[in-house]
Amino acid sequence: MKRIFIYPFLILIKLYQYFISPLLPSTCRYTPTCSEYSKQCLIKHGLLINTLNQDKDVDGILVQSPLPKHLDEDLIIELISPNKDVDGFHPFNIGSLAIRQPRLRSCTPYGVIKMLKASNISLEGLDATIVGVSNNVGRPMALELLLEKCTITSCHSRTKDLENKVRQADLVVVAAGRQNLVRGEWIKKGAIVVDIGINRINNKLVGDVEFEVAS
Repeated sequence: MKRIFIYPFLILIKLYQYFISPLLPSTCRYTPTCSEYSKQCLIKHGLLINTLNQDKDVDGILVQSPLPKHLDEDLIIELISPNKDVDGFHPFNIGSLAIRQPRLRSCTPYGVIKMLKASNISLEGLDATIVGVSNNVGRPMALELLLEKCTITSCHSRTKDLENKVRQADLVVVAAGRQNLVRGEWIKKGAIVVDIGINRINNKLVGDVEFEVAS
């Protein structure tokens, strides 16, 4: 059997510029002009994505969020070919995960699953509470844990008695973007906690869980 080495070619679209990166061995950059707060800007980005979709040399497309307010992020993501959606945010890829036929998967939730398995943690049958329901993390995280046969509870800004739902969980995954949203004393003994939250406080990065007390 002959071994073939392929260098993946990734396009990163960031605001009004995109980076062409074969990851190995070099990096190039091209900056198109687009500063109009209008439909023309959206059309221009749409044409760019369509061109990249059809380019056989491009293996993956990643749109850096958040986008400027005048751009519809959901629409931009839908324009990406599901086969090149390396973020796993396209409705087709999220839907495939929901029906237990995962294709390209959201990297952070899937990374959490891989990390837990690498730590020899058995997920089957665990009561899992997810705090945060964003399209990028919270929702696909719930789907990933369902796939692993966890019983899940998804919590959001209107959830009643968050404390009790966290206290009952064998596994707590937090991705809400609020420092100390989950108090340390809420975590039951022996529970697994994955804090994905990112908050910059006084030039320091902290999570969503009150770490010192929880640990």
